[in-house]
Amino acid sequence: MVKMTTTRVEVLVWVLIYGGLLIACLGIAVRPGDRFLGRVLELAGGLVTVGGIVLIWVRSRMGAERDGSRPANRTPPPSSSESKP
Repeated sequence: MVKMTTTRVEVLVWVLIYGGLLIACLGIAVRPGDRFLGRVLELAGGLVTVGGIVLIWVRSRMGAERDGSRPANRTPPPSSSESKP
């Protein structure tokens, strides 16, 4: 099974969004010649685009630990007992 890191999800988001929009535009272009095929392509493109949008939400719920990297410079503030001489 492939581990879904944040980087892979981000790449997949853009592939789905742009791919879906491209398919939908192709459906719009085909519709005058073949109404049924045009509608099918528009619907498929719209669904693929929605899938990319849903993955944006999924990515926002993923933490930095899923990427294998640690959060950048997150040291706790010094406690009050350490700051007194």
